[in-house]
Amino acid sequence: LNKDELAYLPVYFGLDYGFINDPSALLHVRIDDANKRLYVIEEFVRKGLTNDKIAESIKALGYAKEQIKADSAEKKSNQELRNLGIPRVIDVQKGPGSVMQGIQYLLQYDWVVDERCVKLIEELENYTWKKDKKTNEYINEPVDSYNHCIDAIRYALEKYHIERKSTQDRMKNASYYFRR
Repeated sequence: LNKDELAYLPVYFGLDYGFINDPSALLHVRIDDANKRLYVIEEFVRKGLTNDKIAESIKALGYAKEQIKADSAEKKSNQELRNLGIPRVIDVQKGPGSVMQGIQYLLQYDWVVDERCVKLIEELENYTWKKDKKTNEYINEPVDSYNHCIDAIRYALEKYHIERKSTQDRMKNASYYFRR
């Protein structure tokens, strides 16, 4: 993918933290909403990084001034990144059902992934759903592995699926008042 050719599209960054078993993942994405295309421009995925090393990496990539939506379970890490010169780190809003809500939102798009995003490609090839132990049928819950880049993308685009959900909730509530 040529970053410059897509420069007219809005840019989003998401960060999922890891350390020993799981990597930290920073993803750079752009959305072409009119054509329902999600472009994954770049990934930075590493294990064993402390927050100071994550901040150094973000600066080295040239993204220190960008808004980065990061895992809200890591509020202390998010604050540390802000203290380390990454001022626009924002805690994502998580709530019941937010994982499925985010995944359903992302599934609306055709994904165009830069071939250098090897970790994301690996995740997309290995992402899977849990099975019901009694029926052996897949259930609507993802397995918590091969999902760090995908989680970072969900975080990056959180604004969209949160807005969509609140609009749907308003519409549901509104339709309630019009029933007889």
